[in-house]
Amino acid sequence: MQSLLHASVPVASEHQLFYAAIIKGLSFLFGHSAFAFSVLSILILYAQAFLLFRISAQFHLFIHSSYLVAFSFIILSSLHPSFGNFSPFLIINLLLLFSFSEMLKLKQVQNINAPLFNIGFLVMVAALLHFAILFVIPFLFFSLLLFRQFNAKEWLIVLMGLLMPIYFAVVYLFFNDSFQKIADWAYIAIGLPKTLHPVYIIGLMVGLSVWLLLAIFTMQRQIFKAQIFIRRCWIAIIFWLLSTLIAVIFTNDNEKGLWLICLPALSLVLTQAFQNQRSKKINVISFYFALALALFCQIFLPI
Repeated sequence: MQSLLHASVPVASEHQLFYAAIIKGLSFLFGHSAFAFSVLSILILYAQAFLLFRISAQFHLFIHSSYLVAFSFIILSSLHPSFGNFSPFLIINLLLLFSFSEMLKLKQVQNINAPLFNIGFLVMVAALLHFAILFVIPFLFFSLLLFRQFNAKEWLIVLMGLLMPIYFAVVYLFFNDSFQKIADWAYIAIGLPKTLHPVYIIGLMVGLSVWLLLAIFTMQRQIFKAQIFIRRCWIAIIFWLLSTLIAVIFTNDNEKGLWLICLPALSLVLTQAFQNQRSKKINVISFYFALALALFCQIFLPI
């Protein structure tokens, strides 16, 4: 709702060469309608929420399949107004979600060449939109070792997937006489969150910490009872979360909606707070606590 009330036309920074091309193409369709971009952002957010549900259900990440993971993602995306605005991080989330889904498929498909190539291709396309996503690549290979024994051929296929978008990007820049701008894309900076309203930031940090503790309390009881594949899936989710946190740290704090890239993995972890099998009261408390946190952030929202 906040994104509709405070709609704005997206603008690419000088370091976001390929995102600028996307905005140019969408502006051809929507003109300079801030409302159209806001509606598109909301649709993409809900598509990501559904995709998270599909991944959790398909690979049995939780004891009971439900839309609670989508609920967690929507709650997290409502905690700051910048999350609802159209940004490169909205597109990056989609790419990383599809890449993670392809990663989990490696144990279920006979021909793994296509998923391996897709994993590398999608991550590098995300990195073209935002350079710091390159920090995800080492964790990608760590996760690959969880599901497959080391195989030089398979790693070469992933590497080919990583290099293919770079080839297309170089060709695009060459034919647009913009090859010198590649130096603008390769940009990192140490960034920390800006100072926000103290009541908002304290409430947000306390709320997320309590929610995370409830999730860890439930997870540590259930994860050891899970199948080996499920345990490895959760290790990969932790790798995913850590890699996006590193990408956030090495990004200029002026980028709006930056923390959005951490939300898919974080929402999977936080959904564990609703999965307690011993005490249904903890599930109910966690559910209403998440709603209360969203309401608190809407009241003290930094505009």
